[in-house]
Formats: sequence, C-alpha cells, structure tokens
Amino acid sequence: MSRLGPTPAKTAAQPELSASPFERPEPVSPHSRVSSCVQRLLEVRARPWLLVGYLSLIVLPILAAGCVSKATAEARARSAFLSGQQQALERMQQNQARGPSVTFLGEVKNNLIPWTADLTLARAIVAAEYYGRIDPKEIVVLRDNHEMSIDPKQLLSGGDIPLQPQDVIELRH
Repeated sequence: MSRLGPTPAKTAAQPELSASPFERPEPVSPHSRVSSCVQRLLEVRARPWLLVGYLSLIVLPILAAGCVSKATAEARARSAFLSGQQQALERMQQNQARGPSVTFLGEVKNNLIPWTADLTLARAIVAAEYYGRIDPKEIVVLRDNHEMSIDPKQLLSGGDIPLQPQDVIELRH
C-alpha cells in the first residue's frame, strides 16, 4: 500500500515501471497493443521528474549549438557583407566588359541581350527566347526612369520600336 492509497492490481496490458530512469522497461509481447512509446508515456506520467530529464537531453544540445559570442557573430556578418560586395563588384565588371546591353524581366531564357545599333524590340524578344505559356498582355520598356507601355498587338502589326543601351524590358501577363 502506498501513501496515495491502495495499489491497483497489475494486468498483462500494464507494463511494470522500472525503478531507474535509465533502465528500459521489459519487452512487451508481440500480441500486446501497448507500444514502447505508450510505455514511456506511462513512465513519465508516473514520474514527472522524468520529463525534465528527457527535455534536458533535447533542449540543452540545441541551445549549446546555437550559442556564439558577439565578436564571432559580428565577424561572420562582416565576412558575409564583404563577400556580397565582392560578388556585386565582379558582376558589374562582367557586365561592363560585355559592353552595352538590354535587360529582360519575365519568362525568357536570356535576360541580358547585347545592344547593337539596329536592335529593335521584336528582335530583342526573339533573341531573349520568350518561353511563356501565354502571350504577354503588356510590354513595358523602362528607359531613363520613364516607362513606355507597348501593346503586343501593336508590335505584331509592325509597330516595332528601336531600343537603346540600358533599356529594361518587362513582359507582363
């Protein structure tokens, strides 16, 4: 008899709880429907202090893995910033080495088209290799911070326009 009252009689479905949290309960017969997870749950319910032990095994390694000093965090941030700056500089140098170009935004294979004196919007779209499932509803040319909206039907009927270096063309649906 315990101090909480009489101890209920054990049945075959109830596993015996071990005295130590490090001992494994006896194996359950294959015919029993009580799984090892349920057995552990019963252990934790019978001894709440086990929950603290199990949680500390999970939480402490996670907390320890994420801890870094302020100096280390600042050094990593500085390194990431400088790496991004270096990549941006390399891209700018590559674009300058290529010469003047026209940039496409939208469903195209080639976003950067080299500019030539005879480059028109229709030729640039063909060179960019548009792959959209449907035709664009609107074509916008951004030139010197001014947007020019062009109806694709106008372009197909022969209303082509010449492009200038650094034009940005957006194919909208």
